[in-house]
Amino acid sequence: MARSLIFVIVVILTGSIAKAESMKRIRFTIGKNSAIAVLYNTQAAREFAAQLPLTLTFKDFASKEKIAYPPRKLSGKSKQNSEGDFAYYAPWGNIAVFYKEEASATADLLILGQFESGKQFFHVGGSFEVKIEALE
Repeated sequence: MARSLIFVIVVILTGSIAKAESMKRIRFTIGKNSAIAVLYNTQAAREFAAQLPLTLTFKDFASKEKIAYPPRKLSGKSKQNSEGDFAYYAPWGNIAVFYKEEASATADLLILGQFESGKQFFHVGGSFEVKIEALE
């Protein structure tokens, strides 16, 4: 019931059933906390979603993002989005969660999606494990 209601709201807000069906939500579980992100409808985001569920170890990078390495690299043939806070850096093959500011797309940084909630749980010191799974 709740899923149907969310679908209807998304369709109303976006004006497009095709766009609503292409949105995929994922959950990041960090200890007892959860963060929810929406993946963009891009080739790289679909390739990432196909690897789920995953448990990855995230570590700090540049005091503004957490990075982790998925088991398989994603292709760099994805449409670039102008902004987002969940990305893939093609040269290193890592996932990046920008917890202080949003990233802007470059040729090497593929924006995978945007957090809806819980991004603040990535703003902690040290390395930590995160379970990532698709939501129905």
